[in-house]
Amino acid sequence: MFSLHYADDILLLVSGDLRSLASFKLLLYELEMIRGLKINFHKFFVYNLVICEEVGIRAAIALNFNLGSLPFTYLGLPIKSNLSY
Repeated sequence: MFSLHYADDILLLVSGDLRSLASFKLLLYELEMIRGLKINFHKFFVYNLVICEEVGIRAAIALNFNLGSLPFTYLGLPIKSNLSY
């Protein structure tokens, strides 16, 4: 897992396998319990950076996040994939 942080914005890069996704979701639930805060999962997006679109869809469903599309902006910077479809 790789992450970028700035103020209250976080960009996490996680592999798309189900074990990594389950660990990430568990980490978010533990954060809720420890901090006493409620995470608004409707503000979370999955962006698929690999060629197989199905991986992104599976990740969004497993995490109960929205499915975003490339390119998108993070802190005013465009994020896109150099992979050609």
